[in-house]
Amino acid sequence: MFFLQKCNLKIFNPGFGKEKQIIVQNAKGFFLLKLVRQYPVLTNSLWKWFFIFFVTSAFIIGLLLYIRRHIKTNNKKNLLSIINSFEDGVLLLDSTGKIYAINLSMEYLLKISRENILNKHYKNILSHLQDDLVQFIGNSLDNEKSHIQKEMTLNFDQVNSVYLVCFGSFLMDKTLMKIISFKDISDLVQSKRSIAWASMAQKLAHEIKTPLSTVMLTAQRLETVCEKSNNNTPEIENYLLSIKKQVDRLRKMSDTFMKFANIEKPVFEIIDLNKLLEQVILENKLKFGSQIKINTSFDEAISKLSADRQQLTIAIQNIIENSIQAMAGKGTLFFTTRLVQTLHGENHAKQNKIQIEIADTGCGIQKEYLHKLFQPFFSQHSDGTGMGLVITKKIVDDHKGDIRIESELGIGTTVFIELPC
Repeated sequence: MFFLQKCNLKIFNPGFGKEKQIIVQNAKGFFLLKLVRQYPVLTNSLWKWFFIFFVTSAFIIGLLLYIRRHIKTNNKKNLLSIINSFEDGVLLLDSTGKIYAINLSMEYLLKISRENILNKHYKNILSHLQDDLVQFIGNSLDNEKSHIQKEMTLNFDQVNSVYLVCFGSFLMDKTLMKIISFKDISDLVQSKRSIAWASMAQKLAHEIKTPLSTVMLTAQRLETVCEKSNNNTPEIENYLLSIKKQVDRLRKMSDTFMKFANIEKPVFEIIDLNKLLEQVILENKLKFGSQIKINTSFDEAISKLSADRQQLTIAIQNIIENSIQAMAGKGTLFFTTRLVQTLHGENHAKQNKIQIEIADTGCGIQKEYLHKLFQPFFSQHSDGTGMGLVITKKIVDDHKGDIRIESELGIGTTVFIELPC
């Protein structure tokens, strides 16, 4: 307005709301000016800096979001890599109980691929195992303690096993995550039970050995008296026979207890495994009879094995006796040796082992009994002590080996023993 006042100007058209046209006069002549509404332009320095700040801020925010997403993705990849190295089954849950991640061992236990597990609530995945497990996880989610554990018997793949279920929490990207691990401790529990049974059996064997000898001696004297007095009726003979049979069974059981309790640490020596098996088969030839066929397949490339010859012979002998009973004197017994590779340790490094496979064509074992086979006193035979496989497992464990049993009703049973080379 100050500029216009200094000029000699005349209003050509007032406009009354329309566009204003103004005639301006100066030394050079007349000019027609048109007044229009305009907006601020970026030529102004203040607007320039505002535009630069806006663009720069948007770029920095986008870059930070990308970096955060990239870091979060890398954290998840690293986390999956870590839990996949665990031999135990592992589940990661978010604060709502949905499954965030799962390792390969847990996939194997559940027999479900991770695509069908991720982002689903743990109740939908684990409810078929045991109600106590779902309740334990639910209580642990609400518990402020950072670490909780509990021993539970769970049924994975129709086999009951004892698992140590551990529950913990940690922060990841400022989010509280829950981690659950499933460790199979069946062998450890069984070993503890076996040690406890061994101690008790040793005491029990000492306590009952003297009374058993007295009962047996009394029965024999009574039998002699009856024979001399001609009062040895069939009824009395049956009673005496029953007494001697049961006493003999108890004596056999007490001897087995003593044998288990007195198993010493193995004395290792270099042996030829194939020749050892041939010798054991030859010694049991009379037990096999004419209706049990023997089939052998020995890997000649197997190197010498470091083992306790006597203890390994006892272990194999116990398996053979069980097979003979299962086949009821008729069938085929297979002996196989081979070199195998197994995964070992957290890094899943390959380890060479020698595998002994003993299979029979007997009656088989029900699946619900498979996990009880290494428990003391468990036997499917009325005259069995239930200690043969317990002793066998103790020997295999002392050799730092593994033993497992597979069986199908009406088809037969196979025992696998793996020993380190």
